[in-house]
Amino acid sequence: MEDVLAFHGVPWQVPVWHGAQEYRIPFRKPGGRCHETLEMPSAYPRVARACGHACLAAGSRALPTPVMPTVVVMGVSGSGKSHLGAALARACGMEFVEGDALHPAANIARMRAGMPLDDAARQPWLEAIAAVIAARRGQGVVVACSALRRAYRDLLRQADPALRLLYLRVPRDELARRMRERRHFMPPSLLDSQLATLEEPAADEHAVVLEAGADRLATLALARQALSLPTAGWPKPGANSP
Repeated sequence: MEDVLAFHGVPWQVPVWHGAQEYRIPFRKPGGRCHETLEMPSAYPRVARACGHACLAAGSRALPTPVMPTVVVMGVSGSGKSHLGAALARACGMEFVEGDALHPAANIARMRAGMPLDDAARQPWLEAIAAVIAARRGQGVVVACSALRRAYRDLLRQADPALRLLYLRVPRDELARRMRERRHFMPPSLLDSQLATLEEPAADEHAVVLEAGADRLATLALARQALSLPTAGWPKPGANSP
């Protein structure tokens, strides 16, 4: 992959359509061998496709706009998803979405009453988060969402198959302390149900796992490094000069 053009570790990509299906293909440096060429809309350069990759074709005048990542910060209640997610988005010039704000009122009332949510109660909430991810795909967004089970994460991946998972792992005693000291609709009594529901990401999910202790600045730095995210200043769509 050394010949793939990249911006701060994120490959430059361009959308290619086959019928109604959109594919995002990394751009290689000029000079690659090509089996097939195709003309892109005027906003994009001419590209050549071979073996699932694309090469800059001769005479191209512009680089495509890089596809900015979707990052889901996951973990049980009290793990610091909102704090880290907001800080990460701010540091990298990306949008932050607080997943808790998308809960139906009935879910919030249920949790305030000390009743854990089941799969049926979480379904509309997860669908709302997935809709947000789909609407912002490629634009750069950080989402705080517990995403406790593999099935929940698979649903979110349907909205953006390339989303990155950042899992915050925190010892139970530290989680309990944080939940006691904060003001939130999720009471400390529901911590054990969260831990019982949690399915840690499997190897094939390629999650970044952070032992998120008390040093939040260090955790933020580790998150940015592990995800290869730049500082604020992502190029915006259409910003490339022809």
